[in-house]
Amino acid sequence: MLRRREPRPFGLLINRLNSTKKTLPKHSFSNVLFALSHYVTRIYRALLVICFVLFPLASATASDHESSKPDAIGYHWPGLKLNGGWITADVKLRAQLRLTSTHIESGFTNADEDREAKVNRSRIKVGGMLITPQLDYYTEYDFPSEKLLDLRFSYKLKELPMNIRIGQWKVPYNRERIDSSGKQQFIDRSIANKWFTLDRQRGVAFYGHIAEQTSFDSTYNFAITQGTGRNGKGSSDKPQWLARWEWNFLKRATVFSQSNTAKNDEPIGSLTFGASESHGAYTDFSSAGGGQLPGFTSGDEDAYEISQYMQETYFQHQGFSWQQELHTKKVEDRRDGTETNITGGYMQAGYFPAAHWDNWPQPLEFAIRFAKVRLTESQSGNHKETSLVMNWFLSGHNNKISVDYSLGKDDTTFGNKDNYQITRLQWDFHL
Repeated sequence: MLRRREPRPFGLLINRLNSTKKTLPKHSFSNVLFALSHYVTRIYRALLVICFVLFPLASATASDHESSKPDAIGYHWPGLKLNGGWITADVKLRAQLRLTSTHIESGFTNADEDREAKVNRSRIKVGGMLITPQLDYYTEYDFPSEKLLDLRFSYKLKELPMNIRIGQWKVPYNRERIDSSGKQQFIDRSIANKWFTLDRQRGVAFYGHIAEQTSFDSTYNFAITQGTGRNGKGSSDKPQWLARWEWNFLKRATVFSQSNTAKNDEPIGSLTFGASESHGAYTDFSSAGGGQLPGFTSGDEDAYEISQYMQETYFQHQGFSWQQELHTKKVEDRRDGTETNITGGYMQAGYFPAAHWDNWPQPLEFAIRFAKVRLTESQSGNHKETSLVMNWFLSGHNNKISVDYSLGKDDTTFGNKDNYQITRLQWDFHL
């Protein structure tokens, strides 16, 4: 009896590409990324084993001066550093351990209590140089959800203040979403983030830093994506586009990190504007991919036409930090012509008392945030939330303990809670 021959890895890749043609006929680029993500996921699992096997061996031979490549591998917290000459890798592991207590009130008599302890995030991040210093790569994988979050390549042009990026990543729209969850001031992002973020997408972007250290010091981003979210499933009627311009009015570039842990003497600040438009099946984007905001139903590739605009400010100086976003978003259901207008945003401020008073502990920070979302036209109502947080930075954002408290009210047409309180305790750390 003849036994069927198993296809080799290259054949599996071709089969994967062929199988995706039926589901994504319009986007051959997405087919390639889908196939690559399948293999990168396997590579991540193997990489964990390799790294933790090689690290003890490297440590044992670190004192051997006869080694031809003493710096080829080494651990410098946080992260394992690998250097192969034409390729480098900075490997980091990160986890969030979280305890959440939720109290929901409905009227004056009914109340729901819920407590949950979980590993909220457990991720491996790998990034570095590839072939030339002008080309770098970055990937990120989440173990609890078994999802490949990022797979991107960036190339810096020599003659122009421009970089080109291709792949899947968090597209540069609003600061709160661009900021890594490991560099947030609060344990969770604001309630406004869900309604307005574009999250991770697959596509190409052009970005750069111009007029550095002048009165017009600015960074810009322009991206064209599929508009189908992280996993690229489904299709869209037209590509999604977005533009972001950030004016660094203090002549210094800002960083995508919340809390002024550096307590810098020279202030940094920016004023930013952004816009985006998409035609597709989704009204909501998250790490899970494309989906629907509350009150919206699933549709085909041209179900929704969405246009949105954004303004934000950012400032950090001597232990004080501030950031704010204001959004507007119009969603038109092209199936029945109904429109929903959504406005909202947040403002938050934090402070390290030790920056001005020596008797306060250096690692301690307090912050407050107010967020609101308002819906009009086909849907209506408001969702408001006020939050307080206390952070203890053991080693900056690489190792911190946070406790926060949120008090909110949701009276939107689809809100499933009226008054609620949420208390969270979290330890966020890197290895």
